[in-house]
Amino acid sequence: MRFLQAIPVGIRRQVARNLDLILAWLVLLGAQYAVPVDHYLGRDDLLPWMCASLSVVAILRGKRLGAGPHPMLTGRKSKFGMICQRGAMIVASWIVLAAHDLAFSLSIKDDLPLFAGTVIGLIVFQSMSGEQDKTAWNPPPYRGWLTWLVAIIVIGSMTAATGFFHGRMADNVWVAATAGAIVLGLSMLSVGLVPGRAQNHRQRVNAGWKDGSRYRGPLFPLFLAFVGPAGVFFVLFIVLPSMNFDFAFIVSLVVVVWGAIIWPVEEPVAVGCLLHEVQAVGGADAPRGETARPFHLPPQGAMRFSPVRTIRNMSIHPWLIPVKSSRIADLDDPVKPLWDVPPPPEGHHVLGDVAFEPDPLTKGAQWELATIRLKSQAGDDSLAQASSAKTQRVVILRPFPRSMRKQTRTYKWEQNIPEESVQVLDQTTETATLRSGDVIVLASEGVAHAYEFEVGAPIYKDIALFRARPPQMEDYTKAS
Repeated sequence: MRFLQAIPVGIRRQVARNLDLILAWLVLLGAQYAVPVDHYLGRDDLLPWMCASLSVVAILRGKRLGAGPHPMLTGRKSKFGMICQRGAMIVASWIVLAAHDLAFSLSIKDDLPLFAGTVIGLIVFQSMSGEQDKTAWNPPPYRGWLTWLVAIIVIGSMTAATGFFHGRMADNVWVAATAGAIVLGLSMLSVGLVPGRAQNHRQRVNAGWKDGSRYRGPLFPLFLAFVGPAGVFFVLFIVLPSMNFDFAFIVSLVVVVWGAIIWPVEEPVAVGCLLHEVQAVGGADAPRGETARPFHLPPQGAMRFSPVRTIRNMSIHPWLIPVKSSRIADLDDPVKPLWDVPPPPEGHHVLGDVAFEPDPLTKGAQWELATIRLKSQAGDDSLAQASSAKTQRVVILRPFPRSMRKQTRTYKWEQNIPEESVQVLDQTTETATLRSGDVIVLASEGVAHAYEFEVGAPIYKDIALFRARPPQMEDYTKAS
């Protein structure tokens, strides 16, 4: 049953995280019918349309294939460098297609200008984005050009051989399917290799693994980027041998899906959240008439704090919440650190330990629902430890619950409300949850404070955690 429950949750989360690629495929679907029949993009082998789809994916998701720089080093970032880097990734896919067409036709007059133009464009974009993601440590040897030369020779020779044999046996369905699959695989591989730097590999080789063994670069991402899309493309051409431009939307779908697999959404290590101090709107309604109403009639005025009827003041408290993943980071990237870094200090928060824990159904990382552990593994009660604040009552109000089950109410004349919309934190409570829009009502020493919870920007590098001040209990209880 848990597997069946995890399916819609996983689909909903993947759709939300890949909404940009879904919209891109819909745009490509609509643009397909605007391409004339005799246009270059409308070729029946679908290779130009494949490169156009890959260019859109590269703009949205294009990243390097590989481990990247040492995780303890910070690379240079600039808007101009990022734009030029994306331009180089776009041109890289068209170079593969231009090389294939040149070897296919052996026509210097028709196909050489396109190939030469793409090569010149790649050189220009690479030179202008040379400082992007560059780090300070450049260990020897310094022959970075040798790595690029080997990659160009390997990819260029495979592309030229594919185009040559495709041109000599163009009527063979198996050869056409193999040629299209290799062009797609090499294009995806080229897009991921262009942002890489030989300097990054040298950094990790000189650092080594944590256990003292020699560093070996990951080959599976490169293998997956080449074999995965190429295999699907090959099967499509074998199953549908009469594929033409009318099936271009299928090729776009293959490119978009594999773009989401090869370049997934990066998981943050923490999320910067905010607590907005809010005040109730209303609550001071004057009673009608001069006499009090009898007890069997519902009272007039605001008897309950409504989380949707609040107004924010100017006080904002930062709250850095870590994201826990079901994977082990030391096994995914066990590179040896360059220097000893102490763990970031933990803030003594009145609510206890808070983290974005993995989804219990899909076991994947998520940063939409924060989990509060009021009792630690040692059995210590966080609310009991906060005796200096003399906290009397803590309640979390959720304005829009996900489930309408288990209706409850306080007074008989009130309307029923979902039980999920109210979480009471007392000495018996072990866990609670927070979403964006939830309101924490914290009553201390006869004075109540309300804070609206908001999920902010994610943090993707551990080094950024040391620059943030952890929240302290006095920030929220006004007790110094």
